[in-house]
Amino acid sequence: PAHLSMTLWALAKLKAPGDPELTRRLSCALERNFDRLTAQGVVNCFWAVAKLQPGEGHRPTGESAWGMAAASLVEQTPAEQQVAEMTPEGLCNVLWACAVLPGGNRAKVVEPVLGRTREKVMELSA
Repeated sequence: PAHLSMTLWALAKLKAPGDPELTRRLSCALERNFDRLTAQGVVNCFWAVAKLQPGEGHRPTGESAWGMAAASLVEQTPAEQQVAEMTPEGLCNVLWACAVLPGGNRAKVVEPVLGRTREKVMELSA
């Protein structure tokens, strides 16, 4: 499923316009394969979808195109192993994405990521 996260990442880097059909298919594929993503794949997905939201320098053509992807992504809960393997930069990117993504139950994502961030800070300050 690395191709899914890299596709989203590439679309964000290109500031690609929201294609509702492509976005719907990517969202469905991510839902089915989210648990198979690497830690970096999870980070890439969160970063990309957040960058593609209105207000981040990109205005999707179908206002709900990236909003649907964001809602789907925020409903996913990264597995403990995925969070444990995130780099400090990745942890920050996921937290930033949760801060800018609209709606959804962010606590499912923020709590484990914030917990791992605390652990990393404690390691660095010891």
